Amino acid sequence: MAPKITVHWLRDSRSQRILWLLEELKLDYDIIEYNRDWQTFEIPDEGLEKGYKLKRFPMIILEDADKGFPTPTTLAESGAIFDTLINLYGSPSTLAPAWSSGLSPADAYKYAFWSHWAEGTAMFHLVVYLVLCRTPAKFGFATSWMASFVCGAIVRAYILPNLKKTFSFMEEELGDNEFFVGNKFTACDILLSVPYELLRAIPANPTVSQAEFPRLAAWFERVSTREGHVQAEKRGSKSELAPYFA
Repeated sequence: MAPKITVHWLRDSRSQRILWLLEELKLDYDIIEYNRDWQTFEIPDEGLEKGYKLKRFPMIILEDADKGFPTPTTLAESGAIFDTLINLYGSPSTLAPAWSSGLSPADAYKYAFWSHWAEGTAMFHLVVYLVLCRTPAKFGFATSWMASFVCGAIVRAYILPNLKKTFSFMEEELGDNEFFVGNKFTACDILLSVPYELLRAIPANPTVSQAEFPRLAAWFERVSTREGHVQAEKRGSKSELAPYFA
């Protein structure tokens, strides 16, 4: 019996990576679409209370009795969803190198490192930047200018220099390789795509620019032309992330 997978998909978000993974795994799935209100930054969450209690994205509902999920089960958090789907429907030779897959222990470690780094170190300063961009709007007219001044100063003094360090590290570690682990495409390349896309979306500034990272640009061009990515954009959409920093 084929698995029944429903993706609670938020447009222009990390949810798009789940569609990409499902396409790479050649799995069928349904989509329930959500759209963020960019004025309030709120997301309609009708239906989410039946799944993940925190009402966060990405989230999928999986039902597959043959794989130990006899009733619809909520899977949340990008890394957990990736690991579960790959363990159930992938193989070590495809998206996730394992110690037993013939790759070196060093490459198995690299896979673990980059999969955690993509949601941890890579996202931390980007998320803080996003929050600071949105903070002044929470203040009244009389004080919003002060909040804007303070938030802007934090971005210039702390966030942008750290983003430069983060993506310089990523550029250096990629080196002349085509992919991040074992010089072959893995799920890490999918996970790392969102931090890089967010880097491309931040406003122009004198501290950090995507032009400084030509290897990352070539890598993203390479992975984004894969059939799995192309089909995921057809099912979902091409992510427009600039509004996060507006």
